[in-house]
Amino acid sequence: MALRTLPPYYRNLSKRLVKSPKIVFLDPGLLCFLLGIHGPKEITVHPLYGGIFESFIIGEIYKRIAHTGSSARLFYWRDRTGHEIDLIIEDGLLVLPVEIKAASTYQPNFGKTIRWWMQLPEAPAKEGLVIYDGRNDIQQGSPLPCRPWWKMDLFT
Repeated sequence: MALRTLPPYYRNLSKRLVKSPKIVFLDPGLLCFLLGIHGPKEITVHPLYGGIFESFIIGEIYKRIAHTGSSARLFYWRDRTGHEIDLIIEDGLLVLPVEIKAASTYQPNFGKTIRWWMQLPEAPAKEGLVIYDGRNDIQQGSPLPCRPWWKMDLFT
């Protein structure tokens, strides 16, 4: 299956949420082909690179869940005022909001929406994660670390 729908997460967080599913391509090669991208050098300059990178990461997490037999479920969250969290991983009582950034250089505002979301009185998480296209772990030990995408062992 090349496509998955990512359902919205709306566990009592607000009445003004977007509740339609988000479509995710699980096969980045097919996605690039459909976008007319024919080589690796074209990907990072493509205007949809952020979306391609996000789909790639979510697809890898879906695969990891399937191959490990995990019962984790994946969601996204967006309200009508423009706040969005790319991915929410729910595994039993664990709820982990994840922001996915295609940038190779860390920016302090990467986790801005997650920090805002974690301050909501009904937010089910006090920790989150930023995944980016960089090389270094940033803010290790904080409630919102930033980790390189290739450290996919985070989800098992």
